[in-house]
Amino acid sequence: MARPKGFRLSRTALQDLLDAKGILMTEAASVSGVPLSTLSGLAQGGSGASIKIVRRLAEGIACSAETLFPELAGFERPQITDPTVTAVDVRQSSVAGGAGARPVPPATGAAKAGVST
Repeated sequence: MARPKGFRLSRTALQDLLDAKGILMTEAASVSGVPLSTLSGLAQGGSGASIKIVRRLAEGIACSAETLFPELAGFERPQITDPTVTAVDVRQSSVAGGAGARPVPPATGAAKAGVST
């Protein structure tokens, strides 16, 4: 069986957290807005979570994303200090240059209009 795409849920962390809070999986699904079928699939290891699901679940049951999804431990969002750099620029430069790629400023003038110089 191929590894599911997305982030892998720590089943033991989820169950320990739910037990400690005294809530059922159905309640966790309800408060987080994550469908029960999705949460069950994550808990069984049959699917991976998108970042949207990771955030909704963590916020809904009031814990850190890293607690439920250990592979996120140590993950840092890129810090953008140049106000002319957009999130799209960061994603594009990361894809092009791999880990540690520096953001590139957006195209301006003739380059932005698609005119070569």
